[in-house]
Amino acid sequence: MTDILHQAFEYIEAGYAVFPVDRQTKKPLVRWSEYQKRLPTKREFERWFKMWPKCNLGLITGYWGNRVVFDFDEKDAFTQWAATTDFPPTLLIGTSRGFHVHFTVAGGAGKSFIAKHPHGDKLEVKALGNFVVVPPSIHASGKPYLVLSAMDDVYSPAAIPSVDSVLGEFRRPVPPQLPLILPPKPTNGRLTKTAAIKATFRIENLVKETEKADGRGRILAKCPIHGHDDTHRSFWFHPVDQVCACSKCTGQGTWDVINLYAAIHGLTNAQAIDELYQLTPQGLKEPR
Repeated sequence: MTDILHQAFEYIEAGYAVFPVDRQTKKPLVRWSEYQKRLPTKREFERWFKMWPKCNLGLITGYWGNRVVFDFDEKDAFTQWAATTDFPPTLLIGTSRGFHVHFTVAGGAGKSFIAKHPHGDKLEVKALGNFVVVPPSIHASGKPYLVLSAMDDVYSPAAIPSVDSVLGEFRRPVPPQLPLILPPKPTNGRLTKTAAIKATFRIENLVKETEKADGRGRILAKCPIHGHDDTHRSFWFHPVDQVCACSKCTGQGTWDVINLYAAIHGLTNAQAIDELYQLTPQGLKEPR
């Protein structure tokens, strides 16, 4: 039995849901949402392994054992956190560039989110609705995921009372200074995440130093994206269509409020959606 298959069986026996992940892209190789509700069987994993013998191992966070993983993409962010945070010795895994720190949360895992340090470092808290690659997986670079802590039991990381108790100087996303606009009630009682965001946040609340509208109803402004010293007001947005563009930053296309928020804060669109949705009226009502 190979290391991956053996470790998968061990995780399943310990009560954790695991599934195969592509080694190059980190993308799931199966539809893994159902394993948020039930554990995969060993027979299922044997079948998967026959199909993808060089797969990596993904572990679902949040739903099983209230497991939460602090994902530090950069070593500097981990160093900043570890030096200023009082946390119990727990499972530490080295990744290709950074570290994964595993905990179990007594009060429940809660939702995944991205925490930020005042100095700009980021920490992704992987909880409900997320997964993390675990040993003995191999990164696309050829570097293995390795257990670096003295703890040998990868199935029982240290317990903490809450995620916030070990965030240290990192902070959860806070609502930007934008007026909340109650979205219209959809016919099915629920909006998609992107619809809820667009019904709540507007581009003009992310832009400063605006000028009067031009002949096409577009309002000119200085580009709000960091690193663009915009002295010519090359940025514009349309207050009705809620699209925007910058001759330097957006190329030939246009952006919506999600794209703009992501560019301002250095996030991917998916991360921007996760942050903004938590601040919409619909997202605020959902359990954390």
